[in-house]
Amino acid sequence: MRYRKITAFLASLTVLCGLCSCGKSGTSSDNDSVVSGTTAASTETASSDSGNADNATEGTTSASQESSSEAGAADSTEASTSADIEVTTEAATTSAPSGGDAPTTITKNPDGGSSQTTTEPPTEATTEAPTEDKAEYTAKIKLGSTASSSGDNVTIDGSTVKITGSGVYHISGSASQGQIIVSIGTDAATEDKIKLVLDGITLSNSNGPAIFIDRAKRCTLELVDGTVSTLKDGGSDLVNDGAVFSNDTLRIKGNGTLNITSGNAHGIASHDDFILESGNVNITSVKSGVFAHDDISIEGGTLNVKGGTNGLKSEGTVTVKGGKTVVSSGTKKNDFSVYNLKGFVYSGGTLIAAGNQIKTVSSTATPYAIATISDSAEAGKKFTASVDGKEIASVTPHASFKTVIVLAPTIKEGSTMTVDIDGEKKDFTMSNGFNELKIG
Repeated sequence: MRYRKITAFLASLTVLCGLCSCGKSGTSSDNDSVVSGTTAASTETASSDSGNADNATEGTTSASQESSSEAGAADSTEASTSADIEVTTEAATTSAPSGGDAPTTITKNPDGGSSQTTTEPPTEATTEAPTEDKAEYTAKIKLGSTASSSGDNVTIDGSTVKITGSGVYHISGSASQGQIIVSIGTDAATEDKIKLVLDGITLSNSNGPAIFIDRAKRCTLELVDGTVSTLKDGGSDLVNDGAVFSNDTLRIKGNGTLNITSGNAHGIASHDDFILESGNVNITSVKSGVFAHDDISIEGGTLNVKGGTNGLKSEGTVTVKGGKTVVSSGTKKNDFSVYNLKGFVYSGGTLIAAGNQIKTVSSTATPYAIATISDSAEAGKKFTASVDGKEIASVTPHASFKTVIVLAPTIKEGSTMTVDIDGEKKDFTMSNGFNELKIG
């Protein structure tokens, strides 16, 4: 009985041990589940940290390690500490878009924190888009039996060129029977922008003006440096009566030469003003060399005129401000070397003009002289004026002459003017204002 009790006790103890063993095994499984969950959370956290680090830094090494034991967890902690101490050597650099923020470098510090450095991107050389060069000319025109043009506002009809818009027009070539017409309409907005650049042209028109400026509030003829341009007209047009004819203000400038021959009437005719700014202009005409309904103004350059009737004729004023002007005119009673209705003003430059008559100067700051010859001097005899032994001007008239006017800045009160007509000389002492030098 006692044996059976002992046996039963031992059996019960065995069962109990078995149950205890199963309980321990279940606990271990639960513990494994907890460790595994902790590791997963650690791994997720490490992954998240790594992901965040990846967003800021490329190449950062994740030190989080999975472990199913406390020793594994310790190893993971040690590795994580090691990673905190390690300084990221390759910073994540994100190129900022144009106009955006500068790229940022994030560096882990040993104390577990981090610092960020903003690196300004290298300044890129700014290259501006090249500005298109504005065309030097609105159009380039080549004269000929059939003219040609490249550009705007030009129409061609055989050897006739018509310019219909404001701008700068380069003209070259030659035509023995042609014409340049400028007509830009009646719009007041187009009143000021016409320039014809004459580059050594030769142009004749037997039926009217070689250059006809029908409408252009202001037109400039610019003579290309070192070139010689030649214009000639013909016919019997009593309205458009100049080899160069303009209904509006006409200006000449440049450092070239312009030779004009008029077979109809005037060399240059303007229904408005005529202005010589610069250039060398030589005119031979059957009537007046230069005729203007308003004013004639000589500011510079050289002007040589051989007029069949008058030399310079203005229904307004004649103003001489500079340059050198040499004029001879016709022999008829009413032919003047210089004629004006509203005034003859002198302020600079040199002018010598020979003819049958001359208008006196209405305003001058220096003395001037008019030589009057009792008997007409013959055509071709050279008239020379000198001041204190230095020649200042001379003219060889193409027709017989009775008067010669001399204007020059070197004429002073008390100076001696010597007049030489083909070798015959006479001296005069100058006083202020008008001085009449009687010869013969």
